Amino acid sequence: MISSGDRLKTLLQECHLTPSDLALHRKVLPQHVNNWIRRGVPIARLDDIAQLLCVHTRWLRTGLGPKYRFPPPFPPSDPRDEFFDQDSLTPHGNPAIRFASTDQDVLLPFHRPLNHQLIADEQHHLRLPLAAFHSLGIAADQCVALIMPDAAMAPRIRQGAAIAIDRTFTTPVAGQIYALLREDRISVRTVHPMACDALRLRADNLGEFGDELVGAEDAVEILGWVFWWSSLQPRRPDAGEDGNE
Repeated sequence: MISSGDRLKTLLQECHLTPSDLALHRKVLPQHVNNWIRRGVPIARLDDIAQLLCVHTRWLRTGLGPKYRFPPPFPPSDPRDEFFDQDSLTPHGNPAIRFASTDQDVLLPFHRPLNHQLIADEQHHLRLPLAAFHSLGIAADQCVALIMPDAAMAPRIRQGAAIAIDRTFTTPVAGQIYALLREDRISVRTVHPMACDALRLRADNLGEFGDELVGAEDAVEILGWVFWWSSLQPRRPDAGEDGNE
């Protein structure tokens, strides 16, 4: 017998969501979502999950009646389009469209260095709009996501920020930012080609990270051009210069 958990599993697949995605969005443990799929969605969660995934509560609970609210949760021509919630008679922004990965998004797997190469972590992805790749003329399947390993490029790229690199663009162009691999260590620097195939690697944070000069004999691999990074505001608007309110 098909349960509400089976219908939830199907909905997540249709929206290109994993149980971990839903758990993160609803601030619960992934195990809770897996339990909902196996045992059925708890009565107390039915309205919330149905609204998030743009289906009727009755359909999610019983499988009867119309499935989708109008319109179904597939990407419209403009993601900002509104839908009409037939249950509440109030227009809302479509949460499934905002949250789901669609054919208008690209999921770049995060990578980490291991044994002098990059290894993909297929469980964790960086979601970027497909239009960004089109505007730059970049093939999305040739790009990967990394984590900024240090504060060398702060404050422009802060430590721990997500970055995206184009693996096909490894030709050093003066003044451009590249991800580099040295043994099993990633670094991100502005690159300046020098004579005799040498490269000057410059950090934004020169107070802590000085310039480096590397030659052809140095085991430094240019992994790709950094074309995107996440950012963090240094302080809240109501905070003082020392970061306190």
